[in-house]
Amino acid sequence: MDHQWNLNQYITYILLTLVFLSSWTDINGMYAELPQVILTQPESWKLGANLALITNFGNISPLILVLIKCLCRKHTLNPVPINYIVILIGMLSCFLLIFLWSYTTVIANVRRSTALLTLALFLSLLDCTSSVSFADYIHRFRKEFTSAFFLGESLTFTIPSLLAIAQGNGRIRCVQAINGTNTTEAIYEPPRFSVSIYFLCLFILLTISFISFVLFTMDIYCSKCKSNRTGRIIGNNEYN
Repeated sequence: MDHQWNLNQYITYILLTLVFLSSWTDINGMYAELPQVILTQPESWKLGANLALITNFGNISPLILVLIKCLCRKHTLNPVPINYIVILIGMLSCFLLIFLWSYTTVIANVRRSTALLTLALFLSLLDCTSSVSFADYIHRFRKEFTSAFFLGESLTFTIPSLLAIAQGNGRIRCVQAINGTNTTEAIYEPPRFSVSIYFLCLFILLTISFISFVLFTMDIYCSKCKSNRTGRIIGNNEYN
């Protein structure tokens, strides 16, 4: 490895970070937005527990990949199409959240946030899959680019959290009750922008990740930064 990087290597590192930014941005963004979402949803503060239960079902997707590997030992799973599926469905889910995050239906005589929880299930399945497929994809690059994988994933909660802080969600001010008693009431202040705009920002982040990944598959910037190693995390055979 040369100690001095050229411009192409810096661009590759930045684009790789942007690609891996799509791994958990959507789910982490939903948790960061909970203080604002619970104000209008019927589950109120129970929504966080329901969301945690739903998202944990996503852990089944890496297990499915392992089973496929065991059943298809003579074949391998190319991470490129898997990554395309992960990012594209993540983009679609965030796009649907812009319009459907507050949609509720009555199930067993109880009103529930069906759209939000259903899309959270899809996103959790995709994000858990991305932890495997992205780790396999980074093996195509030289070892000095491995840290871009961890940097991208570390930003998946930092950026949504900064968006939530900029939005001002969960801000409370206490006012004295006007009924003559010595009590105060908690008043939630309106956010600087709506929940729909917040999910639009997440959609834009995933779109940037998708564009970065397209550039990599076209080998515009990264052809000289790839390693001679081949991925072996998903499957036993080598792929180019």
